[in-house]
Amino acid sequence: MTAFRPCIDLHEGKVKQIVGGTLSDSGADTNFESEYTAAHYADLYKKLNLQGGHV
Repeated sequence: MTAFRPCIDLHEGKVKQIVGGTLSDSGADTNFESEYTAAHYADLYKKLNLQGGHV
């Protein structure tokens, strides 16, 4: 069984999902950028008791 592992990726102060490449300046594309803060997601994950996450 695969477990959901919550993740908060921060890039230049924004919560983003990147795809491809690495965390260097080249080779990665932003797939999604949230309008919400990292604190919003941290509170949500805590409220839902999601475990095994990382920032």
